[in-house]
Amino acid sequence: MTKVLSVFGNMLELDESPLRTAGGGQPADNGILKTKKGYFDIKEVVKKDGKVYHVVDGASLEAGDEVEVALDEDRRKKLTRMHTGEHILFQSLKRQCPDIELDKINLDEKESSLFVVADDLSWEKIFTAESLANDTIKAGIAVTEQKISKDDAKALSDLRIKADRIKDDSVRVIDIDGFDKSACSGTHCDNTSEVGIVYISRFNSLGKNRYEVRFVVDDKEMFNHARLARETMSFLNSEPGRFVSQISKMKDDLDEMKKRLRELSKDSIRVLSEEKVGDILLLYGTFEFVDKKQLIDRAALAVKENEKSIAALVNLTEKQLILAVSEDSGLDASAILDILMPKIGGKGGGKKNFAMCGFTEGNAIIHDLKEILIKFK
Repeated sequence: MTKVLSVFGNMLELDESPLRTAGGGQPADNGILKTKKGYFDIKEVVKKDGKVYHVVDGASLEAGDEVEVALDEDRRKKLTRMHTGEHILFQSLKRQCPDIELDKINLDEKESSLFVVADDLSWEKIFTAESLANDTIKAGIAVTEQKISKDDAKALSDLRIKADRIKDDSVRVIDIDGFDKSACSGTHCDNTSEVGIVYISRFNSLGKNRYEVRFVVDDKEMFNHARLARETMSFLNSEPGRFVSQISKMKDDLDEMKKRLRELSKDSIRVLSEEKVGDILLLYGTFEFVDKKQLIDRAALAVKENEKSIAALVNLTEKQLILAVSEDSGLDASAILDILMPKIGGKGGGKKNFAMCGFTEGNAIIHDLKEILIKFK
């Protein structure tokens, strides 16, 4: 049992609580607040003006009220395993790519992400790091924590720390004995064996030597991927030894087909239908199997070449509508799209001179657009 010290909107300051705020890339705890009026979800725990508040909707409490707080222990345990797994995984990656830098982490109880910067990160290095991480987990290495001064922390050459982000005078150090040492405010396992497994679920290049490495700490995702791979191999009548090269060749063939299709599409989008709607020239066309960028470029060129004009190009293959207006038309492509989208089941947006949306009902797009233009006159 604890007391409410103060109330700030839907935020409660409590005398005591087992819930922690976000820190070290780990999200805040969730839990349940028990009051005389019932049970309420604690959606967030935040720090504001030096005080810790629990975000609770609908509790209608006042300072002095007594409440009980129950931590969502299952979620905390999952995040704890995930956070310790993140330390192990990043150190494993660093041993494959010594130049790698950790930009940020996004921890979640289901799937987490490491955002890193590295000169040359490949699937081969990813797999090697994953193997090392799981060997470290199986080794059952002790995980300890200690608080040291910020100055002492800076003097430790093997400590991973971003001192500029630490506001306190002391630093909490998480030490995976002989493997990794990092400044961190999150929760962690007592032993690496408690993590279970680290499985890299996705690896994406974000450009300019930046990568996202997604991972989980249970084997469910691994078995799902293994099942998908086996089903795909069966469908392609392939086998592990040639599966990747076969998929790679299919991708190359598809890229070549797209390239040829783009060349063939140039002629099909050259001529657009024209119709005067008041003093506005409407240029339009409906196309299939045409590259989206080609349609965007064609719409831009059409309004550049024609005064007081609007171009409306419909991509039936991807169910997209592209709108462009000339500067002297007095039209707003984004405003027109806002009126048109409810009629065509569309979602999208844009700017005054260009807008684009997807659609579900494409049979009467040009007709509906004409009616809107008539009202705009």
